[in-house]
Amino acid sequence: MQLPTRVTHAIDLLVKLHGAQGHLSLAKLAEGAGISAKYADVIVSDLKKAGLVRAIRGSKGGYLLARPADQIQVIDVLRSVDGDVFPLTPGDSNEVAVLKEALVKTTREILGWCIVDLTLLDSLLGPGGDAVTTEDKILEILADQFDTTGADLEELDRNDDLYDAFRADSLDAVEVLMKCEEAFDIAIQDQDAEKVKTLGELIDLVERIKS
Repeated sequence: MQLPTRVTHAIDLLVKLHGAQGHLSLAKLAEGAGISAKYADVIVSDLKKAGLVRAIRGSKGGYLLARPADQIQVIDVLRSVDGDVFPLTPGDSNEVAVLKEALVKTTREILGWCIVDLTLLDSLLGPGGDAVTTEDKILEILADQFDTTGADLEELDRNDDLYDAFRADSLDAVEVLMKCEEAFDIAIQDQDAEKVKTLGELIDLVERIKS
């Protein structure tokens, strides 16, 4: 089943809020999802009504997830922005109403295992439970270490010097590497750690050790 475009955009917005390590403005959300601010506003309003996001007021306000990603079900996202798959309308005859109810029941039975119980966090995980990419995990570590947002990290290039980008010192570098060791269950040797200067070098090092 291919989810409606409106639903995939909603999931994309929620994923960006999940990775932001803080609230994001509507403009940043729209930019990150590649949609207009007006369209994002409509979707976010639906998500807010459904209790999936909450607003932070003020000139520097924005939006946050209303609850943890593992407590947001994809089916709730679908219902909040796209309504029922086969909605009943006042003009439906009894036969049409019965048919729609049967279609809904059949759809849920067929797709329930992959949609109804699927959470936002599940959508970020691969078959083995690992993050979608090594880079995603490392960016989360950097966001946590340097108290920055996902939107800011989107501007970070693989060739950027991590020390310059975050004004990091040697202690920061050690802590980032330790967090990488814990997150990926690996051991980074001192001689390898000394060679890491850029985001790309850190990603490549982790990938090499994992393999």
